[in-house]
Amino acid sequence: MAELFNELSVEQDIQEIQVSRDIVQTVLDYGVSQRQILYVIKFLAMELEDNEAMRDFAIIAKDCIEKLDGDNTNSLSKLMSEA
Repeated sequence: MAELFNELSVEQDIQEIQVSRDIVQTVLDYGVSQRQILYVIKFLAMELEDNEAMRDFAIIAKDCIEKLDGDNTNSLSKLMSEA
């Protein structure tokens, strides 16, 4: 019985991972830049129920966006962070 439960759990995990990959492919098919991918990561992170994980992902995404933007003072991310 435990083996059957484990098999079902593994199958559910595989299905969830595949759906996640499909979502990512749909976003990529839409045609997004590296910067937009980082914003999507940041905005998805904000939806996490785990506050610590949400903060960690959001900070990492923000840092990557800033690094990508460099010293461009007119960048959208800098304008958004000032708002």
